[in-house]
Amino acid sequence: KEIETTENDVDMTEVPEKLPDGTYKPVLTKKDLDRCGLRWNMAVLTYNYETQQAPSCVFATFHALEKIYRGDADGLNAAELNQFKYFNTTPQPAGLLLGAGIAFEDRGHNNSLDAETDLKIGFMGPLAGIRDSIFWLLIPTIMGSLAAYMGLDGNPLGVFIWLAINIAVF
Repeated sequence: KEIETTENDVDMTEVPEKLPDGTYKPVLTKKDLDRCGLRWNMAVLTYNYETQQAPSCVFATFHALEKIYRGDADGLNAAELNQFKYFNTTPQPAGLLLGAGIAFEDRGHNNSLDAETDLKIGFMGPLAGIRDSIFWLLIPTIMGSLAAYMGLDGNPLGVFIWLAINIAVF
């Protein structure tokens, strides 16, 4: 089956080159991965109680998967359904998991879907735990108390420090 060309102007009729070892020649560029990251940051608020952030994964990775599965509509459908599986972690480090998963698919196509799912499941919790404890608990508590004491002493710099820290964490 043939897939139509989308706005990213990728020739969707050209089939990726299969290597002798059964893997595929990678087709994604840094620009493709940057686009996935930007789309992840835009869609991270897409959330539901069944699959959590999975719709955001689909939105973020769609164009990259479309490029990987040129000329293979069934493979693209399987990859998209794989992206719709449960996903939930702190949004900031999630790009690491999405990038690694896309790299798996870039080399192995549908043969790597289970490995990609296992990677995501294995790292969702640890990444969220590390990121949450540092950026949602440790830094705001320390910097918030410093800023509050500065404010109590009448120093308006405390407000700006607190604001700057929150912007930096975001």
